[in-house]
Amino acid sequence: MISDKFNIEEINLIHACKSRELNALISELYRHKKSAGPDMAEIIERTILKLLDTTPAYLQEILDYPAENEGI
Repeated sequence: MISDKFNIEEINLIHACKSRELNALISELYRHKKSAGPDMAEIIERTILKLLDTTPAYLQEILDYPAENEGI
């Protein structure tokens, strides 16, 4: 299940990015991290680390995951 590896903040962060390809997404997140505040930089770093251990197929599952409908 997607939410077992990525929490709702990380899923929403991935959904907010323009990139839809794994390496491009990781690069985009590194660029955003440079100007992010400390709390956001931490979320971005955690997301990058998880994405580095993710396959393109799993990324597609994340992109298809309805994060905004998740009960918080």
